[in-house]
Amino acid sequence: MKRKPRSKPTGNTEPLPAPQLVPANQCPEPMTEDDRRCLVLEKGGKKLVIRYGPGEEARVIAGLRELAGRNDSDLTWFDAAVLSHELGKRLKARLERFKPAA
Repeated sequence: MKRKPRSKPTGNTEPLPAPQLVPANQCPEPMTEDDRRCLVLEKGGKKLVIRYGPGEEARVIAGLRELAGRNDSDLTWFDAAVLSHELGKRLKARLERFKPAA
């Protein structure tokens, strides 16, 4: 089944490198603030592991958007949405630690 051509994102964005693929066992759990963070997507017998550092969440989301928009990528918009959602949940959990006690 041939994929439909995807629309390109609008706006002035510079091309981002594809996420780094690394073995899933290199993603430490639980992660500390000093560790690099990672997201793992398992799909069709393959694992996509995205490693990123503190403060790079917006760059990861931009990279997911770019990959999902490429015809030569297996990453779908749904995959990108799932990974973005997980990234947001993790960021929220880290930010909750800084919430003042009531």
